[in-house]
Amino acid sequence: GRLTANDLAHYTAKERGVVHGTYRGYDVYSMPPPSSGGVHLIEILNILEGFDLRAGGAESADTLHLMIEAMKLAYADRA
Repeated sequence: GRLTANDLAHYTAKERGVVHGTYRGYDVYSMPPPSSGGVHLIEILNILEGFDLRAGGAESADTLHLMIEAMKLAYADRA
C-alpha cells in the first residue's frame, strides 16, 4: 500500500524489551516479538549448545547438518 504524510504523522513506535538467552556462557540479546528472528535465534543456539560443533569443523557436512536441523526445528515451532 501507499504511505502518506498523514500515516507517518500518526505513527508511534512501540518499545519492547529485548529477548535474552545464553549460549556457551555468552549473553545473547535480540529482537522481541512480533519479530520472530530473536526467538528463533535463541532457540537454535539452545539446540546447538548440546553438540560439539568444533569437533567436525566449521564447514564440515556434520556441522552444517546439525545447524540445518536446528533451524528446521525452530522454524517448525513458528509454523
